[in-house]
Amino acid sequence: MVVKKSMVFIIGMLIVFNILSNNIELELEKKIKLKATKDIVLLSLSNFTMGKNGEFIFPDGRASNIKVFDANGKFMYLLGRKGHGPGEFITPYACYGNGKSIWISDIRALKISQYDYTNNRYKYKRDCLRLSSLCTDLFVKNNIVYIAGYVQGEKQTNYYMYSKKCNVEAKFNVSKYLIKSKLKYGVDTPSKTDHYSSYDMSGYFDILDDNIYFVWGADLRIIKFNLKNNSVNIFGKKTKNYIKPFVSKELKIAYKQRDSLKVANTKKNVCFVGGIFVTDNLVGLVYRGIYQEKINGYPVFVQFYSTEGKYLNEIRLKEAVGNLFNKSFYYSPNKKKLYYLNIIENDDDDDYEILVYKLK
Repeated sequence: MVVKKSMVFIIGMLIVFNILSNNIELELEKKIKLKATKDIVLLSLSNFTMGKNGEFIFPDGRASNIKVFDANGKFMYLLGRKGHGPGEFITPYACYGNGKSIWISDIRALKISQYDYTNNRYKYKRDCLRLSSLCTDLFVKNNIVYIAGYVQGEKQTNYYMYSKKCNVEAKFNVSKYLIKSKLKYGVDTPSKTDHYSSYDMSGYFDILDDNIYFVWGADLRIIKFNLKNNSVNIFGKKTKNYIKPFVSKELKIAYKQRDSLKVANTKKNVCFVGGIFVTDNLVGLVYRGIYQEKINGYPVFVQFYSTEGKYLNEIRLKEAVGNLFNKSFYYSPNKKKLYYLNIIENDDDDDYEILVYKLK
């Protein structure tokens, strides 16, 4: 009787797994064109978050400000300006929002600024953290800021993710070290001859409950790190569309030869991971494929795994073109929608649109 019950349970789980893996879809619902004004120029948009009322909030690294659009893509207002003072930016980059507040990292001024939603708009509150190196992704939970960025920790060990508390004076704000260099690369810290420094952005991550899911752009290597017991699970599947890791032998040779044309052409034939998002039962990894002439850019794929690391399937994002080498999407857990920033290259200025996909 016990054996029969066990068999029924196993068969049931296999059925559930097959249903889950075969029916994951990202259906393109609509496109939202970002509409600027004659006085507002969109210079360099990539990372973004969403606000309390569905606003799209974009750090513009070249313009040194934050651009806010409404849910229909119409420009609303600017946040910040160029400078080193409170509420000012040099190169704003990563961002995170929870509705009530947004946090913006500045990869040149090395700080994280907080804006709160007040009187129907976001307003500057404070520079909440000073950093020792660039921050490529962040997440705020229970007054703790989680940061994807280089820091040197105990025993001179290099880390590529750490956390700090808000509202704590700098001299008392101790870092909690999380993702080690060896976990990130799969090897001990590489030497300069490996040419990692030429494209070594810190990484991207998402958090579900007590688990961090971390990945960096140069390889399909997802690191699940538990905040309570520090346990680690590493997974990731290289499919027929994921041709080579970004850190490839060919690319290293091109860099060593200092051949810029060879570097550019080699980059066209390797894949690049653009970020990760987590739902209650799924992990989604977004990456760009190799260059395709017919779309004048790179196709974009999303891989799905269970939260325990089991590969489920892979989907190409309909009409998405990945011309960027960084994070350019936002996932809304409440709406179960993926918002992807599509960049249409023109002779003059680029056009920006948001592709909205429903997760089914």
